[in-house]
Amino acid sequence: MKLIDAVTCVGPIIPKILVPKLEIKANYPLNEREASLFSKALNALLKQFEEENINISNLMRLTALVTEDGDFTLSINPEHMGSQIALVVYPVKRWRDNSYNDGQILICIIEELCHHYWAIEDEILVTYKVHEVMKQIYPDVQHNQLYNLQSCEG
Repeated sequence: MKLIDAVTCVGPIIPKILVPKLEIKANYPLNEREASLFSKALNALLKQFEEENINISNLMRLTALVTEDGDFTLSINPEHMGSQIALVVYPVKRWRDNSYNDGQILICIIEELCHHYWAIEDEILVTYKVHEVMKQIYPDVQHNQLYNLQSCEG
């Protein structure tokens, strides 16, 4: 699968064990802070997998698209007659336009990863898994603080 108008940018560091299970593509560049937070989110995710004894090799592969406002165009190889992809989309300019703090950005990243890797469709139920993952970063964070988006950091 090819992302049309892809850009090269500073990217998060994907833990080696997650590389076969996560691909990140961008048509809008992350800045260094966002890339660092994405790395932090991935490390927290990995800790949660380990805590739950999740066999990473059994997880479905995911493609994360970093976009300006959620718009993108994909194309498949001309020789292919079909393609399947699991996809999350991050409209990072919206984070910037809303002056999101680190906790808010982490929640945005982690929530979509939790939807996929734990197969949680429900928007309320996923907040409990997000809380578990966020505790890997902020051990004292309470569930009721998470979506009170100003209070995660402290």
